[in-house]
Parts: sequence; C-alpha cells; structure tokens
Amino acid sequence: MEIVDKSGDITTVERRFIDSTKSHFIEITKLDLENKIVSGLFEFTAITEDKSDTIKITNGRFDLNNLFVQ
Repeated sequence: MEIVDKSGDITTVERRFIDSTKSHFIEITKLDLENKIVSGLFEFTAITEDKSDTIKITNGRFDLNNLFVQ
C-alpha cells in the first residue's frame, strides 16, 4: 500500500490485501458524466499477506474530478 500526502510525497507501508472473508462495499453516490465527477462511499478490511494483522476502514469517502470515460 502506498500513501500519497498532499505534498505529493509517497510513503510505502506494509502490503495489505482486501480480506474477502469480511464484508466490503463501494457505493457510487454521484455520477455526473457531463461534468466528469464521481463520488462515493466505501468500507473494507485490509489484511497482511501472512494474515497476522488487519486494518478496518469504515466510513470511507472518495470524490474524483476530471473523470476520464472511454
């Protein structure tokens, strides 16, 4: 997993994967193709490859502008 802060610096942290045994979702709450905007909510649990540690992400939100649709 890489985390990019607002300055553009990238910090690499331990690799994690979505735990498919736990519930997870992505919900599109706004899709505006004319203005190229998509927004939504998400939730998932990430797990290390050796399954020794997990992180649960709840109440996640994303807003993307300048969406490229092909």
